[in-house]
Amino acid sequence: MHACTAAELLLRNKERERERAPPPLHFPETAERVPKAQLSPCPPPPYAPIVASPDPLLLLPPSPFSSLPFSPANLLWDFHFFRYVKSFANLRALNYGLEGEAHWDDEKFKLKLAQVEVPAFKPKDGVKIQTPEEAEAEAKAKEAAGGAAAAPEAGDGLMDVDQQCAEIVAALTAVKQAEFSGGHGFKVTPVEFDKDVDEHMQFVTSCSNLRARNYKIPEADLHRSRLIAGKIIPAIATTTALVAGLVCLELFKVAQGKPLEELKNGFVNLAVPVFAFSEPQPPAKTQARVTGRFAHEAQAGKLVKAGRPVDVSPAAEGAEEGGAVLWNWTAWDKVDVTGDLTLKELVAHFTDEFGLELTMLSHGVSILFSFFQNKKKTKERMPMKLTELVEHVTGNPVLPAQKYVIFEAMCSDEDGEDVDLPCIRVILP
Repeated sequence: MHACTAAELLLRNKERERERAPPPLHFPETAERVPKAQLSPCPPPPYAPIVASPDPLLLLPPSPFSSLPFSPANLLWDFHFFRYVKSFANLRALNYGLEGEAHWDDEKFKLKLAQVEVPAFKPKDGVKIQTPEEAEAEAKAKEAAGGAAAAPEAGDGLMDVDQQCAEIVAALTAVKQAEFSGGHGFKVTPVEFDKDVDEHMQFVTSCSNLRARNYKIPEADLHRSRLIAGKIIPAIATTTALVAGLVCLELFKVAQGKPLEELKNGFVNLAVPVFAFSEPQPPAKTQARVTGRFAHEAQAGKLVKAGRPVDVSPAAEGAEEGGAVLWNWTAWDKVDVTGDLTLKELVAHFTDEFGLELTMLSHGVSILFSFFQNKKKTKERMPMKLTELVEHVTGNPVLPAQKYVIFEAMCSDEDGEDVDLPCIRVILP
């Protein structure tokens, strides 16, 4: 449909240059003539559903959008028809410095519109948009003939670009001279959109609903349209751009490995405006007293995560080599386990790595293992792979493309005291 639109608009502009005719009426052009012009040269659409496509939207039979004929009868029974014409006329009047008739009684508008005669639409002869198959066949034929394209014929009625630009500049100069010579001149003033101005939103609502009617999609009332316009337009122009820029600046610092003191939190109020920046607080830390291989490697300075050594401090009773350490971990830390281990292997891993007993293991809201569960279940689940265990308990399989699975664990030390550890990230092969 986009190809048909572009081609037809181009042909229509060329025809207008030849005839130098005045532009058509706005409503018939947007709601009736353009849809008809887009539909008339297009090949018939394939109404059979595309059953082979996995996209559910493509399973629906495609249909071209329909035109909305302009007539005084439509203005009487359809609110959006009339509101579109009235709001557009008043906005266009503001563009040209005229006093809009926003306070006119609706009946006056209808009397004026009843006198408007819209010529019947007649599609241009000989205009036909190629199907992709026809375009491909023509390209192959040109390639077989040597790739030479047909040269445009002289005298086709098109105006030279330089000549057209010269005429536009001359017309603007004449208008400017008339303005300085005491005449009325010519000045176009843009109307700044404001979602809180009813006249603006009436045009937006009626225009969007008529276009939705062309495509046979649900319409929206004035309140819904105001909410959509209020969310989209200011966000694109201001807030989103500002927040994205500030985030990118901080990402550069993170990529360069800058210390926490050089990172910044930003508070922005565009209405005042106020821009305030502060140093972020470090993430909260939780201490876990661990022993085993983790403690030994941490004391030797061999544990490094994200380019920095793991934050550990010696426990009061573990200052000697290989003794207990206090792991100061944050919400950003993970216990990484490589490979799809069995539950029994994971329990042994926690004992060797941290000197802790795994007392409970869960995935999401499902408990996979706990010290108080039925011994028969424990014996059944111990030889299971972790991915198999997840599917067995939750009923949801781990997808083949999934790179890791997150688990939560509860542990206890040799004295039976609970020890909090970060969540477990099992990296799948």
